[in-house]
Amino acid sequence: MTRPGNRSDPAARRGETAPGANAPGRGENAPGRGENAPGREVERPPGDYSAAYQHFVLVMLTLVYAFNFIDRQILVILQEP
Repeated sequence: MTRPGNRSDPAARRGETAPGANAPGRGENAPGRGENAPGREVERPPGDYSAAYQHFVLVMLTLVYAFNFIDRQILVILQEP
């Protein structure tokens, strides 16, 4: 059997890993190691927010825009010619 990093392996040349190379209990994916280790906080990529938060921000920005528009209209109405 060839090793995953071996260039004579056709799967390695295509960028594939050998079967079972990323199986649990081996390498970085073993329990207690790597990115998903217990007690290690999982970081979310930037811009990855929940749908509820996205809707909240959208509503808040819409309200700010509406109040800004209304405020400007009131100032124009009250402005003396």
